[in-house]
Amino acid sequence: KYLAFSLLLAILAATGCAQPADRADPSGATEPADADYHVLMAEIALQRHQFATAASEYHKALAGNEDAELAARAGRVIYEHGTYEQALDAAWHWAKPDELG
Repeated sequence: KYLAFSLLLAILAATGCAQPADRADPSGATEPADADYHVLMAEIALQRHQFATAASEYHKALAGNEDAELAARAGRVIYEHGTYEQALDAAWHWAKPDELG
């Protein structure tokens, strides 16, 4: 059971790493595939109790992403294990200040 899950994670990680470098957006925003990669790396880091790495990866996943569920999950992890700046940025993604007023 765990071997199949580990194999799936390894395949996903390998395909995420095999993307060409020329697809990077000059503005620094990530594509959805990049966000998925960072979420995967964050979850692996959480399983390995590498909490600072998990917070950093979740913070990277938030860049250019409008997914409220991702922002909520990332916000919780970053609040517990990240820096103040990362937590503030995650909170802004979660609350979407342009909708507040």
